[in-house]
Amino acid sequence: VRRVDVLLLLTVVVFLYLLFFKLPDTPFYLEDDHLIFVDNAARMLGGEKMYADFFQFSFPGGQVLYTVLFAIFGTKYWVLNFTIILIGSITFWIGLRISHRVIDGPLAYLPGILFAFFGLRWLGIDGSHRSLSPVFIWIALVLLLRSRTPIYLAAAAAFCGVSAFVTQQRGIAAVAAIVIFVAVDNFASGERLRKTAR
Repeated sequence: VRRVDVLLLLTVVVFLYLLFFKLPDTPFYLEDDHLIFVDNAARMLGGEKMYADFFQFSFPGGQVLYTVLFAIFGTKYWVLNFTIILIGSITFWIGLRISHRVIDGPLAYLPGILFAFFGLRWLGIDGSHRSLSPVFIWIALVLLLRSRTPIYLAAAAAFCGVSAFVTQQRGIAAVAAIVIFVAVDNFASGERLRKTAR
């Protein structure tokens, strides 16, 4: 990890904080689908059961996250804004790690900077499953770029499972993409079919 990476991460955290909080600590109200997840989490914390007492189209991962956070910090609105900052910062950091793996030199910073200062502002101000589930897919991708040993493949699959727990179709699509990637990569490097299947 380079010093410039840490400085960029801190800059992204400050930038996101200023997008979501009026100094020093008043959260901005953001009307979007994430309010459904926050409301469902508050209901779950109050004893109601998802799919029994109320219906939700998506899988329960996002609501479970907010329920745990509300149990820890109380049912406060700032928890939502803090979670969005955390999701954006983690996504930036993981994206930077991926960029360093596949792009040489200073151009490796360009995708992360474009995402943090343009993409997040227009597309990432969201604390629902749409922003949360890709984080786990990106973690799986970082693991696979590091190594494709069975333990890394199992960990990547587990993170895809967590992603599916948040947004069902994303985790499944990520597993399919990983299987295709491993098959093509092994075929290109001349590996045997049995090893590829294993």
